[in-house]
Amino acid sequence: MELQVGSREALYQIMLARYYSSSLARFLSPDQGGDTQLANPQSWNKYVYTGNNPLNYVDPNGQFKILVGEYRHENVTRAALPASGGVVNRADVIRGNRGGDLHRGDLGNHLNTGGAATGSAGDTRVQHGSSQLGEALRQVAGGNTQAAGETLGNAMHSFDDLMAHGGATGGNGGDHSSPANAGNMDSSDSPGIATRFEGAVSLESSINGIFTQAATAIQAGGDADAIIAGAQEQAAQAAQGQYSSTKAQLDKNGSKPQGY
Repeated sequence: MELQVGSREALYQIMLARYYSSSLARFLSPDQGGDTQLANPQSWNKYVYTGNNPLNYVDPNGQFKILVGEYRHENVTRAALPASGGVVNRADVIRGNRGGDLHRGDLGNHLNTGGAATGSAGDTRVQHGSSQLGEALRQVAGGNTQAAGETLGNAMHSFDDLMAHGGATGGNGGDHSSPANAGNMDSSDSPGIATRFEGAVSLESSINGIFTQAATAIQAGGDADAIIAGAQEQAAQAAQGQYSSTKAQLDKNGSKPQGY
């Protein structure tokens, strides 16, 4: 069946990154994500939907499967970062993002407890992400690229939270998974999850680009302090811009969660 642009079927079968055939239960173009695992043969087929396990997984954007009822930060990092190359190891960044669950130590980094406009320089998530970005660059200057990758992942986690939790504040009873927490993305059926997932991927990609450019300049002998300050300012601007554009897209789609 030929899909007409704007038709109901087209809307359901264009999954942001690729076309999907519901009759075949297959994508019509290959998965470009870097999630192939030698120990998992189902991941070798780049045309299947959710690794042939649709009961346990969903695929909100045509790139990565997400466990039903669970939003995983590292999926964003896998989608955002190139499979190879760069100043730091991609696996280190993914590990740093996954392990840097800031909620366990400081809820304010997950939620906008400062009361400032979400995505602004006063947002605690932007502040923490920018701070960690600076620390990662200082580790590059010190020659410890493994630590830099993990710290960059921690920064990515904080920027991801900006997209995941929107305009949430610390007044929700301190519960990271509270329903009042701006329709948080810990659930695969959260309102606008595909749009917010894509926004988080775009933001992480921007942050990675800012980091890579700054790290390369530092390694070339540039003034580390000045480079770090400039990178942090760029990161804050990227965060506010991406939050604003994602919010506008959610408005347009009619899928904006409460409080976003």
